[in-house]
Parts: sequence; C-alpha cells; structure tokens
Amino acid sequence: SLNKLFGGCSFKVGRQYAYSGETAAQFDGAAAEWQSWDWLQIGAFSGKPVALMGPALADDYHGASVKLGSGRKSYLQLAGLLASHQGRYAVDRDVQATFYRRLSVDVEFTGTYSYLNDLPKSASARLSAYLPDWGLTLTPHYYSHMYVADPASAALSPYESSLAYAERFDRFGAGLSKYFTQLGLSVSGGGNFARPSNRQDFYLSVA
Repeated sequence: SLNKLFGGCSFKVGRQYAYSGETAAQFDGAAAEWQSWDWLQIGAFSGKPVALMGPALADDYHGASVKLGSGRKSYLQLAGLLASHQGRYAVDRDVQATFYRRLSVDVEFTGTYSYLNDLPKSASARLSAYLPDWGLTLTPHYYSHMYVADPASAALSPYESSLAYAERFDRFGAGLSKYFTQLGLSVSGGGNFARPSNRQDFYLSVA
C-alpha cells in the first residue's frame, strides 16, 4: 500500500476489498485513489475475484467511484462495479448512489439507491441518533429489494444470482446500543420486520 505518493494519489496492490453497491468485492489486483481537495475523491480498481467458499462470482472485477462533498458533513457518492464472465454471460453492471448527511451533532442520515443491469435493485435509508442524556444510540432503518428473478435460473450469471430474489420485499427495523465505560462493555439489541413474508427477527449482543 502506497499512500499519498504525489498530488493526493494512493495505490494498493494485492488482496483487498472494494465496496460497490451491496457487493463487498474481494479480489487480487490493484486499486488507485485520488483526493487533493476535501470535496472530491476519485477511485478505481481492477482484479481477479477471490471466493473463500465455492467458485468466484465472476472472472474479473473492474470498478470506479466518485465522491462529492466532505465526509464530515455531507457527501454524494456514485460507485460502479463491472463483473465480467467468460462464456455466454454478459458483463454485469452494478451501480449505487449513496447520500450521507450529518443533520446535527448527534444525528446522521444515510440513503442508497442501486441498479443492476439497468434495473432497480435496492434502496435503503438509515438514521443514527445519539441520545446523550441516556448514552444511547438509536438506529432506525429501512431496506427495499426490487431486483426480482429466479436465483436458480441458468440464464443468470453467478454474480446476478447472488443478488436476485424470487420476490420483492421490504424490511423495517431499529437498533439500540449503549456503551458502559466503567465495564468496558457495549450492549446492542434490535429487531427487523419483513414484508410480505411477515418474518420477524431480533438480536442481542454484548461485546
């Protein structure tokens, strides 16, 4: 990893991660990033996908991102990933827009909207609010998955199958966490509700 070599450029070669849309792409390759001003960041990467279990989802990954705005207050980021395949599958195009805004000292909002192969894939919204009087962090969130296809269909590429669901669904949820300084413990809990399945799940963790 070579950081801030010249003119705000950074380079990294080897095994790494790139986050584009909902995909955490692990690959062996190279990535470059340029940022000379607080309000503009440009990045690009390329490499061979690596899968810890099972076959890789594609033969090659290529991606790029543009981030406008300061990460401290607000920004808009456009990120794209091309997953190419050898053989009969076309190149998959995964694109996501992310908007972040710090509404106050203790409140942050993050929203996303993504496309897969020019079709709406997903949307999400998340609010993080710190309640100083109680030392609590509240995180209500919403997710909608719109990319509907049969994951088992032979017409879908492995990458496309990994992101496809047989029906559209919406998920609502909220989390609550508190850090106990004297004990050095963080306690988190919350739940989610999905439609149309009406599935509910809850969690509680201590770290």
